[in-house]
Amino acid sequence: MAQTQVSENPTTYPRTMWYAAKTGNIELLRTIIEDEGAKFYEEDNEFKPPIYYGCSCDHPQVVQYLNELYQANKMELTKEQRDWCIVSCLKGDIRSFLEGKQTIEKVIADRELTLHLQTLSIWDAVVQGQLQRLRYWTRESPAFAILNDEHGKSPLEYAVEKNQVAAAGLLIPLVKSQLEPQRFDELKNQLSAKTTDEMMLRVLSEKASMKEIMIHQKTHAQQ
Repeated sequence: MAQTQVSENPTTYPRTMWYAAKTGNIELLRTIIEDEGAKFYEEDNEFKPPIYYGCSCDHPQVVQYLNELYQANKMELTKEQRDWCIVSCLKGDIRSFLEGKQTIEKVIADRELTLHLQTLSIWDAVVQGQLQRLRYWTRESPAFAILNDEHGKSPLEYAVEKNQVAAAGLLIPLVKSQLEPQRFDELKNQLSAKTTDEMMLRVLSEKASMKEIMIHQKTHAQQ
């Protein structure tokens, strides 16, 4: 069994596969394995392979890299190793990967999307059709539904401009609740003049149910 290597310099960290995996240092991990010939599946003095630390310290990119090596070499974790990884996971998504319920690529993609959504303003969310983030903003305050950005445009205006029908469907009742009836009717007429999309026109005239809107959204997303 390999022994954990510790640098002679006490001010530096161990330069090992296991420490690289534990800290999410993918570049160092690649160097040790690909350039220095370390065996990616080797256990340390605690009987743990590097992938264990990728799981237990929540580094999905490390898990992805090592998983690719296992696959390329037609190798698998032992049942005991997999069980230890599952038990040690900090997050359910990596645990789900280990249990064969989703790919590690999906875990990474979902996390990247979550991080991306957190950066979106309400106007960005509308333009990109990110309804989850749009709901976040409107739950914070319905008044955001009529707030103009630096270009003088409201979320509903962007929804019409970018033909984001579902976003418009979510915004219409909120905008209605924030405006005087006359101003609301004027806004609907102004925006209706800027689109020829049949479903968008139905949304603006408040004739489309949310169920219809979401079915429309799903149908067009598959095209």
